[in-house]
Amino acid sequence: MPHARSASPDEIFLAWIRGWARTREVAPPPGYALHVDDEGARSGRAHVRVLTPGGDLAASGHVALDETFAIYDRIVTEPAHQRRGLGRAVMHTLQALARTHGRHVGALVATDQGRRLYESLGWRLHAPWATAVIPGPDAAP
Repeated sequence: MPHARSASPDEIFLAWIRGWARTREVAPPPGYALHVDDEGARSGRAHVRVLTPGGDLAASGHVALDETFAIYDRIVTEPAHQRRGLGRAVMHTLQALARTHGRHVGALVATDQGRRLYESLGWRLHAPWATAVIPGPDAAP
């Protein structure tokens, strides 16, 4: 019989929820280029990337749209580009896309590292979130 294990502290996430009326557009700083893939939004997904002047990925994020919510996922700013407003630009862009498609409530699961960003954007903690792993039959107890 498989054994479940508790999540380690670095696997504890925070579940956030936010309703918003309006989000202003935030552009990335000079030299960075914002790219939006909204083609899949009608089928429920969109993707935003921020590229460096050399074309390297600096930040990105995804949003999935169900009937009610915008669910934000994989919001990442590469370490060399953090603290420049790129995460804020990604989130504002994704929120604007969600609003365009009629979603006015969002949800995300984030690590504690992103907490300050999400709080500054008006998100509030809804509940702690943890995961458990059930190892396969070959895993050692």
